This record gives sequence, structure tokens and C-alpha cells, in this order.
Amino acid sequence: MAIISILFISLLLIGGGSIAFINSNNNQKNIQNLSEKIHSILIETENLLGRDAFLDPSRAEDYSSKLSNMSKVFTADINIYGPSGLLFASSRAKLFDEGLISQKISPEAFQHLLVNQSSECVQKERIGTLEYLSAYVPLRNSENKVIGYINLPYFARQSEIQREVATFVVAMVNIYIILLVLVLIAAIVLSNSVTEPLRIIQEGLGKLTLGKQNAPIRWKGEDEIGALVAEYNRMIDELERSAEKLARSERESAWREMAKQVAHEIKNPLTPMKLNTQMLQRAWKDRSDGFEGRLDRYTQNLIEQIDTLSHIATEFGNFAQMPHMRNERINLVELITHAAEFHRGNIPIELKIEANCLDHCYVQSDKEQLIRVFNNLIRNAQQALEATEMPQITLSLQRRNESYTVSISDNGSGIPEALKDKIFRPNFTTKS
Repeated sequence: MAIISILFISLLLIGGGSIAFINSNNNQKNIQNLSEKIHSILIETENLLGRDAFLDPSRAEDYSSKLSNMSKVFTADINIYGPSGLLFASSRAKLFDEGLISQKISPEAFQHLLVNQSSECVQKERIGTLEYLSAYVPLRNSENKVIGYINLPYFARQSEIQREVATFVVAMVNIYIILLVLVLIAAIVLSNSVTEPLRIIQEGLGKLTLGKQNAPIRWKGEDEIGALVAEYNRMIDELERSAEKLARSERESAWREMAKQVAHEIKNPLTPMKLNTQMLQRAWKDRSDGFEGRLDRYTQNLIEQIDTLSHIATEFGNFAQMPHMRNERINLVELITHAAEFHRGNIPIELKIEANCLDHCYVQSDKEQLIRVFNNLIRNAQQALEATEMPQITLSLQRRNESYTVSISDNGSGIPEALKDKIFRPNFTTKS
């Protein structure tokens, strides 16, 4: 499309410029012909009227008759204006009598001839929609005195000019149609040779999948497309190696995190279990009184610790999958009010509820999970205020169009900058 557009624009520019050149050339040729013809007429007219000291109005008809005969020889209309610019005689007086042309000389021509003392004036004039060239020269007598002005209107044969322009345009259009067809064929062949490998690369990129075997593209050429294909093949090899490293690293990281958490959670119940076992063993060796009672207490503690380990395993199982939501219609005003009352103790809790939420504030959510969220945040706030002189916790409920915002804030020390990037880790804690 770009190549065809350039060709089409060049056709318009060259065609328009050529037509303008043809018109300008014809215009210059017409002006030159008109100038030569009016000087020939001037010589004949000076021979005819040059002996007169002035233009005699009584002989105007006689002059018109002579101008008519002269116009047949030169195949052009001839007009003579007096020194004042009024029509004196014409080879075609009917045009002036019918009012088609003014009987006064053109003001522009009169300005050039009388004021500027020009020896010749050629300009464009108009009769209705007809535009034509008109030439003016001063008429002098034998004493070289201006006794009038000769006017020669020249009606160029526009049909010949139009025919010439039409012939040129048709020839140029034919040439450009042939060029357009050739360029179109070349553009299709060229674009197909370029887009075909690009389409193959596009399909390869579309099928590219991380973690799977990606087939390389086969290309025999060593051109720019070949370099692109080679880079693509290198990229999928590098991607495959990176995917393997990433998967291995993720597996190792997951195992390390799991090992640390399991060790941390299991270590706590194992310590009391070991102490109780050692105490029971010492009592057995010493044949202490009340051994049976100690054995009962030990077995009871052992069962409790085993239950704790079982609970830890259950929690890890729950942590491996997201809990199922049990959505129900909940009044947030009632929920945060109960949360504030439940935790209100040594640290005052201020409750702020907007006026548009006072009556009711219903949402669809899991009530148990919301309670856990509020309890957790309020408990964290209380723990953060233990070293604050005037502790304060604020619970606020605000309405935002079709949504609600619950905010829990405190005036404690806040979260240290070093820990902010860890607060969303599920197993992260600052507790001992």
C-alpha cells in the first residue's frame, strides 16, 4: 500500500505539474503571438492614420470600415480608443452597441499606457464567464504624438488546448496504469517473501509455552530473517533452561520453607513430651511412690501433645488449600460493634460509623473469616500499644458508593520499615 500510494501521489504531482506547464506554455505562446500581431496591426494602422493630427470623430464610420477589412486579414478584432479612453472605432462595433463590452478602455491598461508610459500592455479580461487576452499599444501620428490606443482582443482556441491536455493526461494515465500493475505484482511477491517467515515466527511465538518443549523454526537462508529465526531458536533454548532452573529453585525453596515451618511447629510439643518421659523414667528407676498416678498423668499429657501434633498436621492440610467461602448476608455495623465490645479492656476502643451506615450496612461474605480478620487486627493493635502512654484504637466504617471500607488504626509505633515487605507472608510472626 505504501509503494502504490507513493506511485499514485507521484502521478498526481507530475500530472498536475505537467498540466500547469502546458497551460503556462500555451499562455506564453499566446502572449507572444498576440504581441507580434498587434505590432503588425499598429504598423498598418499608423500607415493608414498616421498622417492625421488627431482622430476625427466625423470619420469614425470610415475608420470602422477600414478596421473591419484589416481584421479579416489578421483574423482578429481591432478596436481604437481615443486619447481620453473612449471607443473611437471598432471592427466589430456590435459588441459595444449591445453593451457586451464597455466603450471605455480598461482602467488597468489606461494606467500602464498613459501614466506609466508603457509601449505595450497585455492582460486578461473577461466577458461574463469567457476569459481572454487583450493587448494594447499607443497609436502615434507622424509627429510621434499619441492620438489614440489600439486594442486587440485575442480569443484563444481553448478546445485545442483542452485536447492537448486531455491527450497528455490519457497517455500519462496509461503509462502509470502499466507501472501500477507491475509495482502491484512486485509488491505482492516481495511482501509474501517477507511476511511468510514472519508468519512462521508469529505462530511459533503463539505456541510458546513455559515449561514445555518448544519446537525450533527451520530456515535455510542467511539473510535478516535467518538471523531473526536463529535468535528465536536461541531464545527458546535459553527459556527452556531458565524454566528448568526456576522450577528446581521453586521446589527447593518450597521444601526449605516447609521444613522450617514443620520443624518450628513440631519442636514445641516435643519438648514437654521429652521432659515428661525423662521424669517418668527416673520415677521408675527410683521406685517412687505413686508411680501409677504419675503414669496416668504422663499418658494423659502424652495424649494431649499427640492431639496438638495432630492439630498441627490438620492446620498444615488446611493451609495447603484455600478454605471454602460460606457467603451469607452480614450487617457490618453489628459485626464491628460486637468486635469492639469483645476487645474493649484496658485500652480504649473508639467506634466511628458514618451517618449513611447507621441503620444497616449489609454485605455478602463469610462471617467466620471476617470475625477472624477483625480479631486479629484488633489484637495486633493492642499488642503494639503496650508501651504507649495514651493508647487509642479506632474502628471506622465508611460507605463508598456501592462498597464499604472498614479501617482499624492505632497510635502505636507502627510497623518497622525492615518488616513491611514480610507482613503478607503466612508464616511470618514477631512473637517469640
